[in-house]
Amino acid sequence: MMLNVFIEHINDEIKDQIKIARRHRLKDIKLVCDENIRRTPSICNFKDVITLKGSTSGVNSYCWNVETSAVICIQNSFVLLTKLIDSNKLNCVILDSNTYPKDRKSFFLDAIHCDNLPNQFYNLPVFHTYADIINYGVEKGFVKSFCLEDKNSFQKTTIAPVQGQIVYKNLKTGYYWYLDNFHKDHYEVFDQTGKNHLGEADMNGNLFPNSADKNKHITL
Repeated sequence: MMLNVFIEHINDEIKDQIKIARRHRLKDIKLVCDENIRRTPSICNFKDVITLKGSTSGVNSYCWNVETSAVICIQNSFVLLTKLIDSNKLNCVILDSNTYPKDRKSFFLDAIHCDNLPNQFYNLPVFHTYADIINYGVEKGFVKSFCLEDKNSFQKTTIAPVQGQIVYKNLKTGYYWYLDNFHKDHYEVFDQTGKNHLGEADMNGNLFPNSADKNKHITL
């Protein structure tokens, strides 16, 4: 299983979350967007993105506000998204800086120009942060990749951030972890005292051999 994250629009908040997604590079989470978003500088360098393509002629998508019952026409990329969800049985959520009732975006396809529509509503969870998406994916069993946001394995500490990064404690070993903020391609790992650097770990949590540095430590 995999968790797919649909990105409808790009703004500064979403750009920041995409940067976090790039740092984590989790294999279990894949971004989904239309061709216009795919060409933006924030996403164009991602190697593995599902790009929505195809014709939406004659079909519109509509968002339904479950609190006010208001209905508005939304981007046609949602038409292509529904086709992808239906044909591939995708598990999909939305990364969006906007707020929606019950943190879900409810939408349906045009009921005038297409027979037997709307035959269903699509209710996709909406998240503001990539970390929340990871936690959701872990909770639902979609995400099994290594990540510090996995609440079953790590917890945030009150230790002063290192290089601006939150320090996490492994619940099983008691080791301390944080993402290296200079290269953003590995973790730094310390023992239970913080005085002994155990080494650097790759983005899947595997320690590199002979990577311990006696000059590195953290203050608990």
